[in-house]
Order: sequence, then C-alpha cells, then structure tokens
Amino acid sequence: MRGNRPLFEKIVREFYDDHRQDLERVISALAADDLTMATLLTHTLKGAADNLGATELSLNTSNLEVALKHQEDTHLAMEKFIAAFERVMNGIKQVCYHHAEHHTTHR
Repeated sequence: MRGNRPLFEKIVREFYDDHRQDLERVISALAADDLTMATLLTHTLKGAADNLGATELSLNTSNLEVALKHQEDTHLAMEKFIAAFERVMNGIKQVCYHHAEHHTTHR
C-alpha cells in the first residue's frame, strides 16, 4: 500500500464497519453465558486486528480468547480488551470518518 492512502483508508473503514459492533456482541454473548459465541467473536476479531496491524487490539483480544477457552477469570482480560477495542475504533472513527467529512465540507 506504499503511499496509497485511499486504499489504506478503505481497508481500515472495512475493518471498522465489519467489527464496530464486536464489543457489544462479546458482552452480549458473555451475558447469555454463550462462551462458544464469545470465543468465536474474539478469535475472528483477533485475526482481523492482526491483519490490520492493530497489534495491541490483537494481543488483548487473544488474551481474552485464551481466558474464555480455558474458562478462566476474564475480568482483567476483558478490561484490557475493552480499552484496546475502544482506542482502535475511536482512532479509526476520528481519522477516517472525520477526515472524510472534513474533505466533503471543504470542497
């Protein structure tokens, strides 16, 4: 993608659009005691975050996935996952979506 900002923004936006509800989905799955769904969601998000280069999100999602698989206490892993998720998603929203609105309104 060397210098191809439009392509990069497209990929980042697709990640955002595909995964922006994942935090709510994981929380809902855990509230319903559906560990299988929560594990599947975290596994999928971990791979997508890794592909995007969002290493902190990938690492914290992986840690939550492992805790879920081993039915360990997920409290600390969940806190770190939530913080990383919100940082990445807020950053994407701020940079990509605010950037697009800025260009649209200033033409």
